[in-house]
Amino acid sequence: MMTEFESPKSFSDRQSKRRATFPSKRVVSVIRRGNTWYLKRNVPKKFDAIEVRKVIWKALSARSEKSAQIEAASVWGHMVWGWERALLTGAFTELQVANVQANRLGCRYLPTSDVAKLPLDKLLERIEASVDGDGKINAELASVLLGGAGRSPRISNLYADFVKIAAQDNPRMSSAQHQKLRQRYDFVIRKLTEAIGDVDPSTLTRIEIFELKNRWLSEVPQISTSTINNRFCTLHHIFDRLRPVREFTLKFEFKEFLIRRPKTKTRPSFSTNWIKSKLLSAGALGGLDTQTRCILLGMINTGLRLSECANLLPNEINLSGATPHLHLQGAFRPLKTHAAYRVIPLLGASLEAFQSSPNGFPDYRDLASLSAKLNTYLTKSGLRETPKHTVYGLRHAFEDRLFDAGVSETMKAVLMGHKSYRPVYGRGPTLEQRAEILKLIAL
Repeated sequence: MMTEFESPKSFSDRQSKRRATFPSKRVVSVIRRGNTWYLKRNVPKKFDAIEVRKVIWKALSARSEKSAQIEAASVWGHMVWGWERALLTGAFTELQVANVQANRLGCRYLPTSDVAKLPLDKLLERIEASVDGDGKINAELASVLLGGAGRSPRISNLYADFVKIAAQDNPRMSSAQHQKLRQRYDFVIRKLTEAIGDVDPSTLTRIEIFELKNRWLSEVPQISTSTINNRFCTLHHIFDRLRPVREFTLKFEFKEFLIRRPKTKTRPSFSTNWIKSKLLSAGALGGLDTQTRCILLGMINTGLRLSECANLLPNEINLSGATPHLHLQGAFRPLKTHAAYRVIPLLGASLEAFQSSPNGFPDYRDLASLSAKLNTYLTKSGLRETPKHTVYGLRHAFEDRLFDAGVSETMKAVLMGHKSYRPVYGRGPTLEQRAEILKLIAL
């Protein structure tokens, strides 16, 4: 069983190590029906109190058996994690317990309205089974057999449980990251309930969600189609996360309502000439305090994301030795992806910036308004190459210079912190090799 504060990833990792030592005969099976692969596996008996299904069937997105096996193992691991979490936190409903108790009494739990529709003989059987040996009604049995054990869940009830569960997810996230996520979750649930009410999600229909989608589309261009897609993805995450621990069934997936749209252009990158003649000109950044100025300069020759740069801790900044460098370890808060954990040599203006701020930027760690502050300064100082340029364009400019220098895709992925789609062999490029590449493009 998982520990109380264990994340799903660490739980899955621990289970994988255990299986490597003690192979299980009960593998996660995948079955193909038509063009779709499905996960199929029996639910362990210890989860009877929180999962009424005996067998799990779940459609997978994989298109080959091998990738289906990998996806199924991940999906099953997260489901088990959810059930384990429910056992630890008590995040399961009276209705779920009633289902289990009714099954043990040889029948299925039905709400009162359905019990009233039963044939007379079946109804009398339930009434007689609710009577104790002394002729008195057993209230607990009656609530199970006659339909008074629980109420249908409402969106607000489900969301309250989600908040409790989500609070234990991603334990290494900073308070600002958790707050940002909570605000996003609160917002989409509020939008959903404002439109359709605080109803039992099992009663929602595709028509209602399609009408909600059209309502949001009517707000374009005040909001973008990307914003609408983000809302549906967030709703999908919330309800999908709750499925293992709450008793409800959706007739659809929120992801079905995503808007298909052509790929748009990415945010523009600053030209090398603009960086040299404007951003690095004498006094151009004089209106910024030392830390914000060094953050901006630190991004120019490292390609760091703004949050990566601002949240560096002193132990991640190495200015001694023949090759000064940054070792991004996510010490203050987790980085965006696994590939983002990397080593970047320091040269030129970026090296000078970190020499001026060897302890990082404590005043701006975990500060959501930093991007707005820097972009506002660039606007007021006439340092935006076009109105669409933002401080993030420095990262794009870094990649453009790598491309112009003929750097390989593998090396670019290493330096940018991007996922590489080729197998990883060997140790990868050394610090000195990375520094030699950056000498070609450093400003």
